[in-house]
Amino acid sequence: MLQRPQLPRVDLGFACLPAFRQQGFAYEAAAAVLADARHRLHLEDVGALSSPDNERSIALSGRLGFDFVETRQFPGQAQLTNIYLHKLVP
Repeated sequence: MLQRPQLPRVDLGFACLPAFRQQGFAYEAAAAVLADARHRLHLEDVGALSSPDNERSIALSGRLGFDFVETRQFPGQAQLTNIYLHKLVP
C-alpha cells in the first residue's frame, strides 16, 4: 500500500513477473494486505489504480471487492488511470 500525495487514501498495488501470472499469487497477497488494512491498521477504505486497458488488473480488482470510481488523467502523465475503491467497513 502507498499513500500518494494526489489521492485522498492509500492505494493497493500489485504486479507479477510473467512466469508467476495467473497462479493466484496476486489475489492471495492482495487479500491478505486488505485484511491487514482492516484489522490491524483500522482503515475504512483502500483505493487501487490501473490502466484502462489492463484487463487482468481490472478483473483482479473486481474479485477483491473494489468498485470502479472514475477514469482520471493525473497532472504530468499522458495516460489515463482508472481509480477503484474498496470499503473495508460497512
